Amino acid sequence: MKMLLLLLATSLCLAQNIVLDNRTAYPSPDPKSEMAIQWAGTAKEVEDDNIALMHGMKQNPDSLQPVQTRGKVPISSTLKAAYFRVLVWTKDSESPDLHTSWIQIAPDTTYILNTDDLVPSVLISGSGC
Repeated sequence: MKMLLLLLATSLCLAQNIVLDNRTAYPSPDPKSEMAIQWAGTAKEVEDDNIALMHGMKQNPDSLQPVQTRGKVPISSTLKAAYFRVLVWTKDSESPDLHTSWIQIAPDTTYILNTDDLVPSVLISGSGC
């Protein structure tokens, strides 16, 4: 039992806390609208996630953390995360419709998310050009 408590305490201490100041209209009240933080620990994970997005593939659910409200949202990153981006689904599909660029995590920082920061995901593959 002591070991379990030690592991829990260690994981909480090592997690990086950030605040997302969500100034967008997402997630909207529409039940098909979803927003999530996607975490990546390495440049390879960033590349793999970009390829999945580029080809309209489903995102790795283990790398996603739902964002369910607007305004200031306190978030604890996963232990291995070095980067994050925001993904938005506006309709019922496997691939997100909007995303932000990847951001390197700086602990105890507030990140402001404006609507202009969200880019249509179709542009990542060049299809929207």
